[in-house]
Amino acid sequence: MRTWKMAATGLVLLTACVACAKKETSVSLIANPPRTVFLSTSDSYPGFEMPASCSDWTQFDALRLHVFNEGENMNLSYRVDDMTSKDFATRFSSDMPLRMVKGDNVLEISVAALRQGNLFARGLDVSQLKSLRFFTTGLKENTALQINDIRLIKRTAKGTKTVTDFAAKEAKTRIDAKDGTKITAAENAGKAAVKMEITGGQYPGIGMMGFDKNWLGYDVMTLKLWTDDGKTLPDGVSVKVKDRSRQMTFSTSLVENKGEIRIPVEMTGQLSQGQLFEMSVFFPPSPGKTVYAGNITLEAFDRVEYPTVHASGEMDVPALVKAQPLGMTLDFTALKALGQNSVFMGMVMATVEGGKMRIVRCNSSVKGNTMYEIPADAFAGCKIGSTIEVWGYLTEHGIWHFRRVTLPFDGKLPMTVKFDDPKLFNH
Repeated sequence: MRTWKMAATGLVLLTACVACAKKETSVSLIANPPRTVFLSTSDSYPGFEMPASCSDWTQFDALRLHVFNEGENMNLSYRVDDMTSKDFATRFSSDMPLRMVKGDNVLEISVAALRQGNLFARGLDVSQLKSLRFFTTGLKENTALQINDIRLIKRTAKGTKTVTDFAAKEAKTRIDAKDGTKITAAENAGKAAVKMEITGGQYPGIGMMGFDKNWLGYDVMTLKLWTDDGKTLPDGVSVKVKDRSRQMTFSTSLVENKGEIRIPVEMTGQLSQGQLFEMSVFFPPSPGKTVYAGNITLEAFDRVEYPTVHASGEMDVPALVKAQPLGMTLDFTALKALGQNSVFMGMVMATVEGGKMRIVRCNSSVKGNTMYEIPADAFAGCKIGSTIEVWGYLTEHGIWHFRRVTLPFDGKLPMTVKFDDPKLFNH
Protein backbone atom coordinates (compact mmCIF):
# COMPACT_ATOMS: atom_id res chain seq x y z
CA MET A 1 0.00 0.00 0.00
CA ARG A 2 1.19 3.47 -0.85
CA THR A 3 1.08 5.46 2.40
CA TRP A 4 -0.33 8.96 2.27
CA LYS A 5 0.85 10.83 5.35
CA MET A 6 -2.06 13.19 5.81
CA ALA A 7 -0.64 14.58 9.03
CA ALA A 8 2.00 16.30 6.94
CA THR A 9 -0.58 17.83 4.59
CA GLY A 10 -2.75 19.69 7.05
CA LEU A 11 -4.82 17.22 9.08
CA VAL A 12 -6.78 19.11 11.74
CA LEU A 13 -5.59 18.17 15.24
CA LEU A 14 -7.87 16.62 17.85
CA THR A 15 -8.15 19.73 20.02
CA ALA A 16 -9.14 21.92 17.08
CA CYS A 17 -11.52 19.26 15.81
CA VAL A 18 -13.46 18.98 19.07
CA ALA A 19 -13.62 22.73 19.59
CA CYS A 20 -14.92 23.26 16.06
CA ALA A 21 -17.47 20.46 16.36
CA LYS A 22 -19.20 22.26 19.23
CA LYS A 23 -20.28 24.99 16.81
CA GLU A 24 -20.29 23.45 13.34
CA THR A 25 -22.37 20.68 11.80
CA SER A 26 -19.30 19.22 10.10
CA VAL A 27 -15.52 19.32 10.46
CA SER A 28 -13.00 19.11 7.62
CA LEU A 29 -9.96 16.94 8.27
CA ILE A 30 -7.88 18.16 5.35
CA ALA A 31 -6.45 21.63 4.85
CA ASN A 32 -5.52 23.20 1.52
CA PRO A 33 -7.30 20.71 -0.74
CA PRO A 34 -7.19 19.15 -3.25
CA ARG A 35 -4.67 16.42 -2.51
CA THR A 36 -3.72 13.83 -5.11
CA VAL A 37 -3.13 10.14 -4.37
CA PHE A 38 -1.48 7.99 -7.02
CA LEU A 39 -2.54 4.34 -7.28
CA SER A 40 -0.04 1.91 -8.81
CA THR A 41 -0.59 -1.56 -10.22
CA SER A 42 2.73 -2.55 -8.65
CA ASP A 43 1.16 -2.38 -5.17
CA SER A 44 -0.81 -5.36 -3.89
CA TYR A 45 -3.35 -3.07 -2.21
CA PRO A 46 -2.96 0.38 -3.78
CA GLY A 47 -4.51 3.09 -1.65
CA PHE A 48 -3.75 5.52 1.16
CA GLU A 49 -3.97 5.72 4.91
CA MET A 50 -4.45 8.48 7.44
CA PRO A 51 -4.00 8.64 11.22
CA ALA A 52 -7.22 9.39 13.09
CA SER A 53 -5.86 12.52 14.75
CA CYS A 54 -9.48 13.43 15.45
CA SER A 55 -9.81 10.15 17.32
CA ASP A 56 -13.12 10.70 19.17
CA TRP A 57 -16.03 10.24 16.77
CA THR A 58 -18.76 9.76 19.38
CA GLN A 59 -20.56 12.97 18.41
CA PHE A 60 -20.37 12.31 14.66
CA ASP A 61 -22.57 10.29 12.30
CA ALA A 62 -20.34 9.78 9.29
CA LEU A 63 -17.06 10.37 7.52
CA ARG A 64 -17.70 11.84 4.07
CA LEU A 65 -15.11 11.97 1.30
CA HIS A 66 -15.33 14.07 -1.86
CA VAL A 67 -13.14 12.31 -4.42
CA PHE A 68 -12.48 12.80 -8.13
CA ASN A 69 -11.53 9.48 -9.73
CA GLU A 70 -9.41 9.95 -12.84
CA GLY A 71 -9.58 6.26 -13.80
CA GLU A 72 -12.26 3.69 -14.43
CA ASN A 73 -14.96 2.55 -12.02
CA MET A 74 -13.55 0.78 -8.97
CA ASN A 75 -14.41 -0.52 -5.50
CA LEU A 76 -12.70 1.24 -2.60
CA SER A 77 -12.44 -0.89 0.54
CA TYR A 78 -11.62 0.56 3.93
CA ARG A 79 -10.21 -0.54 7.25
CA VAL A 80 -10.51 1.26 10.59
CA ASP A 81 -8.52 0.48 13.75
CA ASP A 82 -9.06 1.67 17.30
CA MET A 83 -6.41 1.84 20.00
CA THR A 84 -6.93 -1.83 20.96
CA SER A 85 -7.06 -3.32 17.46
CA LYS A 86 -4.52 -6.08 16.97
CA ASP A 87 -5.94 -8.45 14.34
CA PHE A 88 -8.78 -8.93 11.86
CA ALA A 89 -11.32 -9.70 14.59
CA THR A 90 -10.64 -6.49 16.52
CA ARG A 91 -10.61 -3.99 13.64
CA PHE A 92 -13.29 -2.96 11.15
CA SER A 93 -12.87 -4.14 7.56
CA SER A 94 -15.64 -3.25 5.15
CA ASP A 95 -17.83 -6.14 4.00
CA MET A 96 -19.26 -3.94 1.27
CA PRO A 97 -16.74 -1.62 -0.43
CA LEU A 98 -17.51 1.92 -1.51
CA ARG A 99 -18.27 2.16 -5.23
CA MET A 100 -16.41 4.85 -7.18
CA VAL A 101 -17.30 5.86 -10.72
CA LYS A 102 -15.08 7.82 -13.07
CA GLY A 103 -15.33 11.49 -12.15
CA ASP A 104 -16.83 13.05 -9.01
CA ASN A 105 -17.83 10.86 -6.06
CA VAL A 106 -19.24 11.53 -2.60
CA LEU A 107 -18.35 8.55 -0.43
CA GLU A 108 -19.67 7.95 3.07
CA ILE A 109 -18.72 5.73 6.00
CA SER A 110 -21.31 5.56 8.77
CA VAL A 111 -19.98 5.68 12.33
CA ALA A 112 -22.83 3.25 13.12
CA ALA A 113 -21.05 0.53 11.17
CA LEU A 114 -17.87 1.00 13.19
CA ARG A 115 -19.80 0.74 16.47
CA GLN A 116 -21.62 -2.41 15.40
CA GLY A 117 -18.84 -4.35 13.71
CA ASN A 118 -19.54 -7.01 11.11
CA LEU A 119 -19.16 -10.70 10.39
CA PHE A 120 -16.29 -12.07 12.52
CA ALA A 121 -15.21 -8.60 13.68
CA ARG A 122 -16.51 -6.87 16.76
CA GLY A 123 -17.44 -3.19 17.00
CA LEU A 124 -14.85 -0.49 17.63
CA ASP A 125 -14.50 2.02 20.43
CA VAL A 126 -15.26 5.12 18.36
CA SER A 127 -13.93 7.36 21.13
CA GLN A 128 -10.43 5.98 20.55
CA LEU A 129 -9.89 5.53 16.83
CA LYS A 130 -6.33 5.17 15.61
CA SER A 131 -6.16 4.93 11.82
CA LEU A 132 -8.08 4.62 8.56
CA ARG A 133 -6.92 2.87 5.43
CA PHE A 134 -8.48 2.96 1.98
CA PHE A 135 -7.45 0.52 -0.74
CA THR A 136 -8.53 -1.25 -3.90
CA THR A 137 -7.65 -4.52 -5.61
CA GLY A 138 -7.45 -5.72 -9.21
CA LEU A 139 -6.26 -2.36 -10.52
CA LYS A 140 -5.61 -2.73 -14.27
CA GLU A 141 -3.75 0.52 -14.87
CA ASN A 142 -2.09 3.24 -12.84
CA THR A 143 -4.46 6.04 -11.91
CA ALA A 144 -4.95 8.89 -9.46
CA LEU A 145 -7.55 10.08 -6.98
CA GLN A 146 -8.03 13.76 -6.23
CA ILE A 147 -9.17 14.17 -2.63
CA ASN A 148 -11.18 17.39 -2.49
CA ASP A 149 -12.47 17.03 1.08
CA ILE A 150 -12.60 14.59 3.99
CA ARG A 151 -15.22 15.66 6.49
CA LEU A 152 -16.79 14.39 9.71
CA ILE A 153 -20.56 14.97 9.82
CA LYS A 154 -21.87 15.89 13.26
CA ARG A 155 -25.07 14.40 14.66
CA THR A 156 -27.98 16.84 14.25
CA ALA A 157 -31.02 14.52 14.14
CA LYS A 158 -33.72 15.26 16.74
CA GLY A 159 -37.17 13.93 17.53
CA THR A 160 -39.28 11.98 15.05
CA LYS A 161 -39.58 12.44 11.31
CA THR A 162 -41.73 10.72 8.69
CA VAL A 163 -39.69 9.54 5.71
CA THR A 164 -42.55 8.49 3.41
CA ASP A 165 -45.74 10.29 2.39
CA PHE A 166 -48.26 7.55 1.62
CA ALA A 167 -51.69 8.75 0.51
CA ALA A 168 -50.58 12.39 0.13
CA LYS A 169 -52.22 14.25 -2.77
CA GLU A 170 -48.83 15.15 -4.24
CA ALA A 171 -46.79 12.27 -2.87
CA LYS A 172 -43.04 12.34 -3.45
CA THR A 173 -42.65 8.71 -2.47
CA ARG A 174 -43.04 6.49 -5.54
CA ILE A 175 -44.57 3.12 -4.67
CA ASP A 176 -44.41 0.09 -6.95
CA ALA A 177 -46.24 -3.22 -6.58
CA LYS A 178 -44.03 -6.31 -6.33
CA ASP A 179 -44.66 -9.92 -7.37
CA GLY A 180 -48.40 -10.61 -7.21
CA THR A 181 -49.46 -7.53 -5.23
CA LYS A 182 -52.13 -4.96 -6.07
CA ILE A 183 -51.60 -1.62 -4.33
CA THR A 184 -53.72 1.46 -3.69
CA ALA A 185 -53.24 4.54 -1.54
CA ALA A 186 -55.67 4.42 1.34
CA GLU A 187 -56.85 6.07 4.52
CA ASN A 188 -57.37 3.29 7.05
CA ALA A 189 -57.95 3.41 10.79
CA GLY A 190 -57.41 7.17 10.60
CA LYS A 191 -53.92 6.77 9.12
CA ALA A 192 -52.43 7.28 5.66
CA ALA A 193 -51.46 3.90 4.32
CA VAL A 194 -50.68 1.70 1.34
CA LYS A 195 -53.17 -1.11 0.85
CA MET A 196 -51.54 -4.33 -0.41
CA GLU A 197 -53.83 -7.02 -1.79
CA ILE A 198 -51.73 -10.15 -2.25
CA THR A 199 -52.88 -12.47 -5.04
CA GLY A 200 -49.77 -14.64 -5.38
CA GLY A 201 -46.05 -14.43 -5.99
CA GLN A 202 -42.95 -15.61 -4.11
CA TYR A 203 -42.07 -12.20 -2.63
CA PRO A 204 -45.20 -10.02 -2.64
CA GLY A 205 -44.93 -6.48 -1.34
CA ILE A 206 -43.97 -2.95 -2.36
CA GLY A 207 -40.91 -1.04 -3.53
CA MET A 208 -40.30 2.62 -2.70
CA MET A 209 -38.20 5.48 -4.06
CA GLY A 210 -38.35 9.22 -3.40
CA PHE A 211 -38.49 8.87 0.40
CA ASP A 212 -36.35 10.98 2.75
CA LYS A 213 -32.87 9.62 2.03
CA ASN A 214 -31.07 11.01 5.10
CA TRP A 215 -31.22 8.60 8.05
CA LEU A 216 -28.02 9.79 9.68
CA GLY A 217 -28.25 10.26 13.43
CA TYR A 218 -31.57 8.47 13.90
CA ASP A 219 -31.87 5.50 16.22
CA VAL A 220 -34.99 3.49 15.33
CA MET A 221 -37.02 3.00 12.15
CA THR A 222 -40.67 2.06 12.68
CA LEU A 223 -43.08 0.50 10.19
CA LYS A 224 -46.59 -0.54 11.24
CA LEU A 225 -48.57 -3.22 9.40
CA TRP A 226 -52.19 -4.20 10.05
CA THR A 227 -55.32 -5.76 8.58
CA ASP A 228 -58.90 -4.55 8.72
CA ASP A 229 -60.72 -7.86 8.48
CA GLY A 230 -59.59 -9.52 11.68
CA LYS A 231 -57.39 -11.95 9.83
CA THR A 232 -53.78 -12.56 10.76
CA LEU A 233 -50.82 -10.90 9.11
CA PRO A 234 -48.36 -12.90 7.00
CA ASP A 235 -45.97 -14.98 9.06
CA GLY A 236 -42.97 -12.73 8.44
CA VAL A 237 -41.70 -9.61 6.73
CA SER A 238 -38.44 -8.44 5.17
CA VAL A 239 -37.22 -4.89 4.65
CA LYS A 240 -34.55 -4.22 2.03
CA VAL A 241 -32.71 -0.88 2.07
CA LYS A 242 -30.35 0.29 -0.70
CA ASP A 243 -27.93 3.11 -1.34
CA ARG A 244 -26.62 3.71 -4.88
CA SER A 245 -24.47 0.57 -5.01
CA ARG A 246 -25.17 -1.63 -1.97
CA GLN A 247 -28.10 -3.21 -0.18
CA MET A 248 -28.99 -4.81 3.15
CA THR A 249 -32.02 -6.98 3.97
CA PHE A 250 -33.59 -7.36 7.43
CA SER A 251 -36.11 -10.06 8.23
CA THR A 252 -38.32 -10.78 11.25
CA SER A 253 -41.45 -12.62 12.30
CA LEU A 254 -44.88 -10.96 12.50
CA VAL A 255 -46.12 -13.46 15.08
CA GLU A 256 -45.28 -11.08 17.95
CA ASN A 257 -45.21 -7.26 18.32
CA LYS A 258 -48.62 -6.98 16.59
CA GLY A 259 -47.31 -5.86 13.25
CA GLU A 260 -45.02 -3.17 14.63
CA ILE A 261 -41.57 -3.50 13.07
CA ARG A 262 -38.87 -1.50 14.80
CA ILE A 263 -35.31 -1.75 13.48
CA PRO A 264 -32.28 0.00 15.00
CA VAL A 265 -31.08 2.33 12.25
CA GLU A 266 -27.56 1.38 13.25
CA MET A 267 -28.19 -2.01 11.63
CA THR A 268 -28.10 -0.25 8.24
CA GLY A 269 -24.66 1.18 9.04
CA GLN A 270 -22.82 -0.52 6.19
CA LEU A 271 -24.85 1.59 3.78
CA SER A 272 -24.39 5.31 3.18
CA GLN A 273 -27.06 6.35 5.69
CA GLY A 274 -27.15 9.92 4.42
CA GLN A 275 -27.58 8.82 0.80
CA LEU A 276 -30.20 6.07 0.79
CA PHE A 277 -31.94 5.45 -2.51
CA GLU A 278 -34.46 2.63 -2.52
CA MET A 279 -36.42 0.49 -0.08
CA SER A 280 -38.78 -2.47 -0.32
CA VAL A 281 -41.07 -4.33 2.05
CA PHE A 282 -42.01 -7.90 1.15
CA PHE A 283 -43.56 -11.03 2.61
CA PRO A 284 -43.37 -14.80 2.16
CA PRO A 285 -46.07 -16.23 -0.13
CA SER A 286 -49.38 -15.01 1.36
CA PRO A 287 -52.15 -15.34 -1.25
CA GLY A 288 -55.50 -13.92 -0.24
CA LYS A 289 -54.18 -11.61 2.46
CA THR A 290 -54.72 -7.83 2.51
CA VAL A 291 -52.18 -5.81 4.47
CA TYR A 292 -51.94 -2.10 5.20
CA ALA A 293 -48.59 -0.36 5.66
CA GLY A 294 -48.40 2.97 7.46
CA ASN A 295 -45.87 5.72 6.85
CA ILE A 296 -42.33 4.89 7.93
CA THR A 297 -40.89 7.01 10.73
CA LEU A 298 -37.46 7.57 12.26
CA GLU A 299 -36.78 8.46 15.90
CA ALA A 300 -33.69 10.16 17.31
CA PHE A 301 -33.11 9.84 21.04
CA ASP A 302 -31.05 11.88 23.47
CA ARG A 303 -28.48 9.12 23.80
CA VAL A 304 -26.50 8.00 26.81
CA GLU A 305 -23.74 5.84 25.40
CA TYR A 306 -22.52 2.73 27.20
CA PRO A 307 -19.34 0.73 26.51
CA THR A 308 -19.89 -2.06 24.02
CA VAL A 309 -20.37 -5.47 25.62
CA HIS A 310 -18.36 -8.25 23.99
CA ALA A 311 -18.87 -11.99 24.27
CA SER A 312 -18.19 -13.43 27.71
CA GLY A 313 -15.52 -15.76 26.33
CA GLU A 314 -13.33 -13.06 24.82
CA MET A 315 -9.99 -12.88 26.55
CA ASP A 316 -9.68 -9.10 26.66
CA VAL A 317 -13.03 -8.33 28.33
CA PRO A 318 -11.82 -6.05 31.15
CA ALA A 319 -11.60 -7.70 34.57
CA LEU A 320 -13.47 -4.72 36.02
CA VAL A 321 -16.44 -5.48 33.76
CA LYS A 322 -16.33 -9.17 34.63
CA ALA A 323 -16.39 -8.31 38.33
CA GLN A 324 -19.49 -6.09 38.15
CA PRO A 325 -22.94 -7.37 39.24
CA LEU A 326 -24.94 -8.80 36.37
CA GLY A 327 -27.79 -6.74 34.91
CA MET A 328 -28.98 -8.73 31.89
CA THR A 329 -28.02 -11.86 29.99
CA LEU A 330 -28.76 -12.27 26.29
CA ASP A 331 -28.85 -16.03 25.73
CA PHE A 332 -28.69 -17.45 22.19
CA THR A 333 -27.73 -20.97 23.31
CA ALA A 334 -30.78 -22.64 21.77
CA LEU A 335 -29.87 -21.15 18.37
CA LYS A 336 -26.25 -22.27 18.43
CA ALA A 337 -26.61 -24.40 15.31
CA LEU A 338 -27.64 -21.30 13.35
CA GLY A 339 -24.53 -19.38 14.38
CA GLN A 340 -21.86 -21.82 13.27
CA ASN A 341 -20.95 -19.62 10.32
CA SER A 342 -22.07 -16.31 11.77
CA VAL A 343 -22.14 -14.35 15.00
CA PHE A 344 -25.03 -13.40 17.22
CA MET A 345 -25.34 -9.72 18.11
CA GLY A 346 -27.68 -7.67 20.25
CA MET A 347 -28.77 -4.19 21.23
CA VAL A 348 -30.58 -2.90 24.30
CA MET A 349 -32.33 0.47 24.66
CA ALA A 350 -33.37 1.56 28.15
CA THR A 351 -34.93 4.89 29.15
CA VAL A 352 -33.13 6.61 32.03
CA GLU A 353 -33.45 9.91 33.92
CA GLY A 354 -34.61 12.91 31.94
CA GLY A 355 -36.08 10.77 29.18
CA LYS A 356 -32.64 9.95 27.79
CA MET A 357 -31.98 6.62 26.12
CA ARG A 358 -29.09 4.40 27.16
CA ILE A 359 -27.94 2.25 24.25
CA VAL A 360 -25.99 -0.94 24.92
CA ARG A 361 -24.43 -2.74 21.95
CA CYS A 362 -23.46 -6.40 22.15
CA ASN A 363 -21.12 -7.73 19.47
CA SER A 364 -18.25 -10.14 19.24
CA SER A 365 -15.21 -11.36 17.37
CA VAL A 366 -15.95 -14.91 18.55
CA LYS A 367 -17.55 -17.11 15.90
CA GLY A 368 -20.68 -18.87 17.12
CA ASN A 369 -20.82 -17.08 20.49
CA THR A 370 -24.11 -17.58 22.34
CA MET A 371 -23.99 -15.34 25.42
CA TYR A 372 -23.66 -11.67 26.38
CA GLU A 373 -23.56 -10.53 30.00
CA ILE A 374 -24.48 -6.86 30.51
CA PRO A 375 -23.37 -5.26 33.81
CA ALA A 376 -26.00 -3.93 36.20
CA ASP A 377 -24.86 -0.31 35.87
CA ALA A 378 -26.22 -0.31 32.31
CA PHE A 379 -29.66 -0.09 33.93
CA ALA A 380 -28.82 2.51 36.58
CA GLY A 381 -31.43 5.26 36.56
CA CYS A 382 -34.05 3.23 34.67
CA LYS A 383 -37.55 4.25 35.65
CA ILE A 384 -39.75 1.58 37.22
CA GLY A 385 -42.53 0.73 34.77
CA SER A 386 -40.60 1.89 31.70
CA THR A 387 -40.14 -0.42 28.72
CA ILE A 388 -36.77 -1.87 27.75
CA GLU A 389 -36.34 -2.86 24.11
CA VAL A 390 -33.98 -5.71 23.24
CA TRP A 391 -32.95 -6.86 19.77
CA GLY A 392 -31.15 -10.06 18.94
CA TYR A 393 -29.88 -10.69 15.42
CA LEU A 394 -27.72 -12.91 13.27
CA THR A 395 -26.69 -12.94 9.63
CA GLU A 396 -27.14 -15.76 7.17
CA HIS A 397 -26.74 -15.68 3.39
CA GLY A 398 -26.55 -11.89 3.48
CA ILE A 399 -29.81 -11.47 5.42
CA TRP A 400 -29.98 -9.96 8.91
CA HIS A 401 -32.55 -12.01 10.84
CA PHE A 402 -33.72 -10.24 14.00
CA ARG A 403 -36.17 -10.46 16.84
CA ARG A 404 -37.36 -7.59 19.05
CA VAL A 405 -38.41 -8.20 22.65
CA THR A 406 -39.95 -5.65 25.04
CA LEU A 407 -39.63 -5.93 28.81
CA PRO A 408 -41.36 -3.86 31.52
CA PHE A 409 -38.65 -2.75 33.95
CA ASP A 410 -39.57 -3.64 37.55
CA GLY A 411 -36.21 -2.86 39.11
CA LYS A 412 -35.29 -6.49 39.67
CA LEU A 413 -31.88 -7.61 38.39
CA PRO A 414 -30.50 -9.63 36.75
CA MET A 415 -32.82 -10.08 33.77
CA THR A 416 -32.53 -12.80 31.15
CA VAL A 417 -33.67 -12.67 27.53
CA LYS A 418 -33.63 -16.06 25.83
CA PHE A 419 -33.65 -16.20 22.07
CA ASP A 420 -34.75 -19.78 21.49
CA ASP A 421 -37.14 -19.94 18.52
CA PRO A 422 -35.74 -19.45 14.99
CA LYS A 423 -39.26 -18.83 13.64
CA LEU A 424 -39.39 -15.55 15.60
CA PHE A 425 -36.36 -14.45 13.59
CA ASN A 426 -38.25 -15.36 10.38
CA HIS A 427 -35.53 -17.96 9.86
